[in-house]
Amino acid sequence: MSAELDLTVEEVARRLGIAEESVRRYLRSGKLRGYRAGGVKAGWRVQAQDLEAFKAARMNIALTQEERPAP
Repeated sequence: MSAELDLTVEEVARRLGIAEESVRRYLRSGKLRGYRAGGVKAGWRVQAQDLEAFKAARMNIALTQEERPAP
């Protein structure tokens, strides 16, 4: 793990345009890969490639939903 490339919850939230608590929920649920840097007090960290994979997965889901025919 290269700590200088890892992102904080705040940085991830800013890049995704969502609330920090939403990022924490994704991390706790396992939808977004991350790790706790130095325990609970230091907070979560997300590797850049894991954020990109999460964004790609979300984009794929959004595209799939758009392709569905209207009922």
